[in-house]
Amino acid sequence: MPVQIKLLADKQILMDRDRMPDEILLDQFDPADVIPPGVGEYDALLVRTVSPIDATTIPAAPSSLKFIGSATAGVDHVDQHWLQELGIEFAHSPGCNASAVGEYVGTAILAWSLMTGNELTSSRVGIIGAGHTGTAAGRLLSKLSVPCIYYDPPRAEADPSFRSCLLEEALECDILTFHTPLTHHTKWPTFHWLNREKLASRNFKLILNASRGGVVDEQALLASYREGTVENFILDVWEHEPRFNDLSAKNALIKTPHIAGYSLQSKQRATQIVMHSLCRYFGLSPAGREFTPPLPAAPTFSASETNSGLLELLFELNPIHEYNKRFETLIGLTPEEKHRRFQKARTGFPLRHEHPYCRVDEALLEKYPVLKSLGFTGKQG
Repeated sequence: MPVQIKLLADKQILMDRDRMPDEILLDQFDPADVIPPGVGEYDALLVRTVSPIDATTIPAAPSSLKFIGSATAGVDHVDQHWLQELGIEFAHSPGCNASAVGEYVGTAILAWSLMTGNELTSSRVGIIGAGHTGTAAGRLLSKLSVPCIYYDPPRAEADPSFRSCLLEEALECDILTFHTPLTHHTKWPTFHWLNREKLASRNFKLILNASRGGVVDEQALLASYREGTVENFILDVWEHEPRFNDLSAKNALIKTPHIAGYSLQSKQRATQIVMHSLCRYFGLSPAGREFTPPLPAAPTFSASETNSGLLELLFELNPIHEYNKRFETLIGLTPEEKHRRFQKARTGFPLRHEHPYCRVDEALLEKYPVLKSLGFTGKQG
């Protein structure tokens, strides 16, 4: 292995070059541009979901590149078979954003309840995909006293201790929330999993997709929405993202630019996990390394500073509504402008702290006990 390792990393990945092992020489690139053509001269590359890794971006065996890591939980932007053919090691960061996605789902569903007058505890939720994020969402919804069931045949097949509900049981739920990868040619494909056939002759109060665009057939969803068999839907991910469908966005109760998993803590975890894999591969010791800069202090929310009702307070604590407002400004733009500004909407807003790391005034917690169920406390985590 080389004495020095040249690492090229997406500049949006939370990293601190002063906290890298001495053997690592860090350069960064702007993900708005293509992966630099000189990437083959580096020993390692770190990307996020916005940078596809396949035969078009890494067209031939590079001279030096031996390791590619994605500081993300999802991997559908990476052609792993192609990397195997090139002899390039691949690693990612499974579970890094599970808490953040769970908080997004819990907050969004509670907000939906407040916005529409639907009683939360009388609505049954079908969680499609019981991996890291689906499990985190179910755990938080259970704390909100919302009944949940899990549908995940692939996990049931691989894990004898897990029981998936039947498909019909899932489709009888009032709410569906999606937490699957996007797959096509597999035993259990998820592309357009929610389609016209599954939506036909059924009624749903809410459809929420925070997994991958394409898991939900948006045209079928829009048709059911117009017919009134789907009352509301919330989308954080989009078919053909970032060139999303304007009608889908206009009709979504809440629309956000693929930020459900965005938090300072999830970014920190993603870096830690993938950098540990990199260090192991190159024979470096990650012991005692943080890899990321110290996080800024989490905000304190005081009862004396807000006269908001619960819905407004929710959106102060978790800025879903701010992302929603930014997303609305993208509707009607040309596909090229959407591509450019969608990414800016994701990265141009300060990352939030996850709920346990925020400090909420005890008076607010007493006034709105549901905040404790969402993970907020009077002490900073």
